[in-house]
Amino acid sequence: MKIITKIYLSIGFILLVFGFVTFAYFKQSQKVAKSIEQVLLSSEIIQTNSNLQHAVVNAQNGLRGFLLSGKENFLEPYYAGMASYLIELSLLKNLNRDKPDNINYLNQVDLEFNRWNDSVAAPIIQAKREVNTSEKARQHYNHLFYQSYSQEEGKIKIDTIQYFTGLIQKAETTNKNAQVAILKISQDRTDLLGIALTILALIIGVATALLLGKTIKRRISSMQNLASNLARENFDITLTDDYHDELSSLSADMNVMAKKLQQSFASLNKMNQELDQFAYVVSHDLKAPLRAINNLAEWINEDIGETTPDIRKNLSLMRGRVHRLENLINGILAYARIGRTKIEQTTFEFGDLLQEIAESLVLPPGFNFIFPTESLLITTEKILLQQVMVNLISNAIKYNNKSNGQVTVTAQEHGAVYLISVADNGPGIPQEYHEKIFGVFQTIEARDTIESTGIGLAIVKKIIEEKHGAIRVDSEPNQGTTFSFTWPIMLPVTVAHSQTALIHE
Repeated sequence: MKIITKIYLSIGFILLVFGFVTFAYFKQSQKVAKSIEQVLLSSEIIQTNSNLQHAVVNAQNGLRGFLLSGKENFLEPYYAGMASYLIELSLLKNLNRDKPDNINYLNQVDLEFNRWNDSVAAPIIQAKREVNTSEKARQHYNHLFYQSYSQEEGKIKIDTIQYFTGLIQKAETTNKNAQVAILKISQDRTDLLGIALTILALIIGVATALLLGKTIKRRISSMQNLASNLARENFDITLTDDYHDELSSLSADMNVMAKKLQQSFASLNKMNQELDQFAYVVSHDLKAPLRAINNLAEWINEDIGETTPDIRKNLSLMRGRVHRLENLINGILAYARIGRTKIEQTTFEFGDLLQEIAESLVLPPGFNFIFPTESLLITTEKILLQQVMVNLISNAIKYNNKSNGQVTVTAQEHGAVYLISVADNGPGIPQEYHEKIFGVFQTIEARDTIESTGIGLAIVKKIIEEKHGAIRVDSEPNQGTTFSFTWPIMLPVTVAHSQTALIHE
């Protein structure tokens, strides 16, 4: 199975779990909302039922006050109770439209209340108003009063009303308490379910991330190990991957790459060996006849005795051409070998290197060689830097046309490189030749004027570029020439520590 498929499945499963959590929350929320709705409905029914009871009591109290005082203003609570009763009864019936038992209770309440009002309250109120009009009216009032209060006809009807409203009150209180209990259970279940599913999703997510991360990290580490071995030219290592996914394809490609690199390096080493052998054979086969020609020219010069100056000049010119050709062969071999051999780095004093070069060169009379005055430790391949400096300095001496010739060498650290310059007071180089002089076999002077192979500066440029440096020439005719180049700074640990100690002191 592909890694991306595993990732998609893992994420999909986690999303599925969270989707289920959301759905469960939604369903539980619906239950909670329904329970809250039922609790609120029961609370409203209870409150409205209490208001209905209060309206009945107000009507009853208003009736009693009027009967005791005979004053009409005492009937205000009665009329207010009657009006409030009708309003609350209508509200109760609307609230209980889905509760048939409560509707039946309310019908009984309404029946009994109307009976109380029609058979008790309304007749006795009218009789009370007419009680003083005649003896017959007084007797009628006394009869109604006796029936209502002595026989408790009115009380029985009011008690019946209170009984049915009490049933409603009890039923709704019980329902309210039950819904509150259900609501609490729903909330607890919702919380537990949410916590459990969230923990499950987190466990699955963490486990999946760890499993995939560990698998991918281990395999990537193997690839990094292979890449490191390839960088160290160790091509024997291979990757084994049986997962059959994207990284497996990458591992297979890296194995193929390692094998091809191994074949390429083996072929390259073989070609280099053959090239070295060829160069050795060619140089040996070419140098042998050159030496023979040189020896022959010397023997002829010795044997001819006194002869014309032209003949001796031609023999000298022949020997010069032979030496030039031999130097040219050596230069070509040196140029071809640059960058192909591993040279050990050493730490040395730059001034000492210049002193060795000066002692190895033959300086013309009156020629001045100026060294840097400051000490400069350099860690690099000494032989390469020596070859660069020898070529630049020897060129400055060879081509100088002044009787008081001078070569000045400067060197300083410049960021991550050394900036080294070789300046002379010679004839200078025209602008159009500044790039041409670095080409192989390129010279400014005619070869017959100054013996030169035209390969020295090409070797200099190739060495500097192999070290990831750069070289440039600043010169004008009759203004001297300055070659400036950069050389990377590579400080060894021991040198770095000694410098740090000096700084602290």
